[in-house]
Amino acid sequence: FSQEISLEEPLTVDKDLILARIEETKINYNSGGTSLDFALNHAAGFFDFGGDRQKAILLLTDAAEDVQETTLATLRVQGIQVYAFGIGGDVDLGEIDEEYADFYADLSFNFSQLERVSQITGGSAYRVADETSLQLAIADATLDQIQVKLNSSYYVVILIALLSILELVFYAKLGGL
Repeated sequence: FSQEISLEEPLTVDKDLILARIEETKINYNSGGTSLDFALNHAAGFFDFGGDRQKAILLLTDAAEDVQETTLATLRVQGIQVYAFGIGGDVDLGEIDEEYADFYADLSFNFSQLERVSQITGGSAYRVADETSLQLAIADATLDQIQVKLNSSYYVVILIALLSILELVFYAKLGGL
């Protein structure tokens, strides 16, 4: 939400720790605009592992400045998907809690830029109007990340084994045909 980047917590799977860090995060609204290109480049630097492990950036932003082609190429080469959550911009203020209406009314941005970044990297973009829509969007994005890789040769061997067992059962029940 600014031009400054700070690491609040190294990569972790500890959900309680992540939630605590999010709650503790202070946003300096006076420090200038959001630099998405800089932020995405910085985040991509945390993925120094290779292989088939899934890599994704969950990008929560109130802006959508241009992201350079070199940044998009870096994300694609590293196999990093960007799931962007855009706050503001075309939000129906009738659906916003009254205490936040002024905040959201001041936000506007080019959502198509978030869609472009997400599409190019294989992720998704979401418009976020309130806490509930953010929770639903994050759930959708993280469930999208859960993939089960199937090894077809493994299932062919299991199918052959099951057919062999069925053949033995039929042979035992019916005697030879």
